[in-house]
Amino acid sequence: MTCKTVHGSLPPTLTRLISRAKSTSNVKKNGIGDLGCDVPEVAIFIVQKILSDDEGLKYICATAERFFAVGSVLQEMVQSIAESPSPLLLKYIICCYQRLSDNPRACDALRNCLPDMLRDGTFNAYLRE
Repeated sequence: MTCKTVHGSLPPTLTRLISRAKSTSNVKKNGIGDLGCDVPEVAIFIVQKILSDDEGLKYICATAERFFAVGSVLQEMVQSIAESPSPLLLKYIICCYQRLSDNPRACDALRNCLPDMLRDGTFNAYLRE
């Protein structure tokens, strides 16, 4: 089972940032590129920072739509890593899933929508690094 995409459930700024990250998986943009960072890494890092705050976690997990919107983006990023490996992006994604699991409802939902690639050993070599 996969997480469904729900548009409009995240703040517009975050939605635009995540949308750009999905569409430019290996393209460096503007000032972010000048820092040597890929847009997806920065976008997922921002999501991780939002989730690391208790209020951010509550906000994301307050509705199924918000949770599944974030879950869908994370799942797409996992799929992109399988095609174009990025250990740093994988680290940020795992931290996001770990933080989501701190919320009981989100933890239950993750049992059904955690990407198979995070369960089947696809990324074991990167996790050993």
